[in-house]
Amino acid sequence: MPKNYNENTNNPPEERTAFVFFLFCIWTFVLLARPQDLFPVLSQFRPAMLMGILTMAFVVLHLQALPGPPLFRERQIKYYMALVLVMIMGIPFAHHKGMAFHAVFPTYLFVLIYLFVFYKLVSSVRRLYIVVLTGCLGAGLYSLISLLNYEMGRLRFGGMFDPNDIAFFTLGFLPLSLIFISRDNPFWVRLACLGSFGMGVLVILLTGSRGGFLAFAVVAALLLLFKTRTIGLSLKAAFIALCLIIVTIAAVDTERYRTLLSLEDDYNVALADQGQGRMGIWDFGVRSMLDNPLTGVGVGGSPRARFLDQQELGRRDLRYRPMHNSVLQVGVETGIIGLALFLALSFNVLRIFNQARKKASQAFLCKLGEMGILGFVGLFIAGFFLTHGYSLYFVFYFVVSAVVSQLLLKEQNSSPHQA
Repeated sequence: MPKNYNENTNNPPEERTAFVFFLFCIWTFVLLARPQDLFPVLSQFRPAMLMGILTMAFVVLHLQALPGPPLFRERQIKYYMALVLVMIMGIPFAHHKGMAFHAVFPTYLFVLIYLFVFYKLVSSVRRLYIVVLTGCLGAGLYSLISLLNYEMGRLRFGGMFDPNDIAFFTLGFLPLSLIFISRDNPFWVRLACLGSFGMGVLVILLTGSRGGFLAFAVVAALLLLFKTRTIGLSLKAAFIALCLIIVTIAAVDTERYRTLLSLEDDYNVALADQGQGRMGIWDFGVRSMLDNPLTGVGVGGSPRARFLDQQELGRRDLRYRPMHNSVLQVGVETGIIGLALFLALSFNVLRIFNQARKKASQAFLCKLGEMGILGFVGLFIAGFFLTHGYSLYFVFYFVVSAVVSQLLLKEQNSSPHQA
């Protein structure tokens, strides 16, 4: 913990749930950092499910001692539960009811349980510090192992993520690592998070993900242009130097990124009139959302819905293709109400982090607000070109913002009233 950390940790409910919180941190690491990709031998044990069941069993045993605030006191929790309810209500009207049912039960409900456990267990700045640090260390470890296994071309690693997914995942934690590099943190934390940040920049550039590169460019610009408590001018200069060194020395495919300057020749745009490429798929997405405004086509049903649309139009591309846009994915599969809830959740992440940046009395919350804005902006932009509308990484930001909102409320209620 930071040396200037002064929160009162003599909290009996937290003491009674210390072991549960320990299990939860391991579960968080497994879900976010996917050690089964890093060490394939672990996959046979299904660590995510194993740790989830173990954590939930202890949560049930300590249910009365969970220190978190009531679930329905926080707007983010209400919005997220409403989104899941919309997903469930859309099952009877889905294009493929079985697919929609299995996408929600038990797959997505497992994520919902994680959100509830997070919100109820992480009720202090101390615990939030540990969980965010766990995510950053996990991202750093994933970056390290993927770089050690890198050969040539676009960086690929693991059986779950393609290069674009790796950039998306890394971007979400890249700015958060900067929270922990100040001198009020233990030396090993500073060193690990500094390494995580440097390796993360390298990983993003080596993936060749153009959406990831655009997101990284926006995050880098915001990091350099805005004054923050997290990093000063010297660290900003070091960041610029790091990027220049990576581009000069590493095998970054700059030619691929230059294609962003001539998008009219890119297949994502050139094949739009044939219903192919991202623009063609997005065109279907908008039409489908307008055709199914209330219930959508069902969770997980957008690839099949596009296939049927292409078949009806007599086109050649009769393959199941994902939406390649997280926002449209949610809109197509859950309808306009689901899309509105997803956008409200996303807007509130930025609103809450901005409040923390401006009003939080504790340094960690202030820095989390600053870097959380950058991390979520990067995640959202990268996700705009990928099919990650229901990704755990979005959920992680939703619930972190919910916890921050409650911690800010606690600070406000505990401060002396001013005349």
